[in-house]
Amino acid sequence: MTTNVTFDNYEDFPVGTKVVFNFGAYFPLCDGKITGWNVEPATKFFPARIWLEAEYFDPSEERVVKTTVTQFTTLGIGVYINEVFHGK
Repeated sequence: MTTNVTFDNYEDFPVGTKVVFNFGAYFPLCDGKITGWNVEPATKFFPARIWLEAEYFDPSEERVVKTTVTQFTTLGIGVYINEVFHGK
């Protein structure tokens, strides 16, 4: 099951929420966190979009990777919510 990030629910995933990135069998699980969100306004040709910004440490490249999240999953490959941040 997946949960898409929308204008109605993006505040349910506040900055600081811990997530787990699962890239598949040949890659280790990576712990990360939500660092912000971004909005792309509507244009004449495309509707408005919103996505979360996240970062995780990639042990194979030994660096922090910044990425975007548009949906969360509960099964298989994808991004999992580990712990929702509740402040302070």
